Amino acid sequence: MTYSISEVGLIEDVDFDDRRKGSDGSPIFALYRNGEEMVEGVENLQVIYGVENNNQTQYCDASTLADASACPGITTHIRISLIVASSNNVNTVNQSQTFDILNLNTHNTLTTNDRRLRRAFTTTIQLRNQG
Repeated sequence: MTYSISEVGLIEDVDFDDRRKGSDGSPIFALYRNGEEMVEGVENLQVIYGVENNNQTQYCDASTLADASACPGITTHIRISLIVASSNNVNTVNQSQTFDILNLNTHNTLTTNDRRLRRAFTTTIQLRNQG
């Protein structure tokens, strides 16, 4: 299973791929750039853009950002969120974990039930000279 994000800045192709398997036979997801593994364990990556218009910040995904009428203004922030999992089992029993996925749909979550350890990392970056 491969999910692609095309043309993110200078990166031409970013994939989430489950090419490898852990010791328990479950897939190990990773973040790949142009076919080369960059970060092991990345199960989800979300990027949204903070657009400022009349001193109000509105967050838009890439497809909405492309439509100037749907998301007018200057992009001043980028918010990035990752959900990262251990490559092998860490917990002694299955644990149900639910993570909110950073995007514009507030009801979108990732729910797991296995023995891997997961963490969500989110950061907001202010773009220089943009606000």
